[in-house]
Amino acid sequence: MTLPLIRQKAYLAAKTEVTRGTAIALTAADAGYLVFDKTFKVNSSANPVERPGALGSRLLIPGSRSVDLSFKSYVYGSGTSGTPIPKWANVFLPACGFGVTGSTFALTSDQTQWTTFTAGHYIDGLVTMGRGFMGELSMDFQTGKLAELSWKFSGGYSTDRSAATLLTGVTYDTGKPLVYGGVANALSVNGASLYVSKVGIAISGGVHLCEDPASPGGYLAAFLGQREITITLDPETTVACGFWGNYTNGDVLPISVLLGSVAGNIVTISTANAQLAQVPEDGERNGKVIDTLTFKVNLDDLSIAFS
Repeated sequence: MTLPLIRQKAYLAAKTEVTRGTAIALTAADAGYLVFDKTFKVNSSANPVERPGALGSRLLIPGSRSVDLSFKSYVYGSGTSGTPIPKWANVFLPACGFGVTGSTFALTSDQTQWTTFTAGHYIDGLVTMGRGFMGELSMDFQTGKLAELSWKFSGGYSTDRSAATLLTGVTYDTGKPLVYGGVANALSVNGASLYVSKVGIAISGGVHLCEDPASPGGYLAAFLGQREITITLDPETTVACGFWGNYTNGDVLPISVLLGSVAGNIVTISTANAQLAQVPEDGERNGKVIDTLTFKVNLDDLSIAFS
């Protein structure tokens, strides 16, 4: 009797490609990411052949195929002072349009600094593969809770799902996931600390697939055709009403978010070019008046530094 497969016996393997859109072999060293809520979906379309003289189609011919990969992960560094960049940052951030200098990743429009990656979705004896992945990133930091990242990637089809034993010798990241809060300057807006319950940062990249009739499924890889960076905050309102003036004057404000305090596991996200996109919206939290603030970030100016 065949036993059912266990969904929990699953993990994601991913590795930066040497050549854009060319699948690369995966090993145990390319797995071990602390991810959850993962989906790996192969999109397909079949082309109907007309049936002359009758209703319906004569047959279906398989057409294009692509892959959507999404998951959530935690924010953390390597845990090692002096070499603070974790494996996930090196693979996934450049695939969202970041370049890297030292231990700092910064958004860039220079596509020569972008990279793509090959990914394998392993589930208890099966593997589904994709290649040429690029995508978008959003961040959700709620005070007192683990800081989370949400990733959405698209890529080219690689091979049909096949039997594959789970990679042996997988070691998981040792970095300790970070809780948002508990450190000085956890949030700074124009040099001032604010009382917030959450911080949201969304980087939407206008992800598109590059057609290629020579590639399996008809697509070479994904590409970023546009970018919009949004930061949302929900600070307690003060009688100073300073943010109304910031919007009216078109002020450009620096914003920074700090997570962690131990060397090797400190992450700082910052921009010097945030502007309010609309006047503050009135809100309420536990009987307190709050402002709902929506900022847009100019000039690709968003960086993630590990220290």
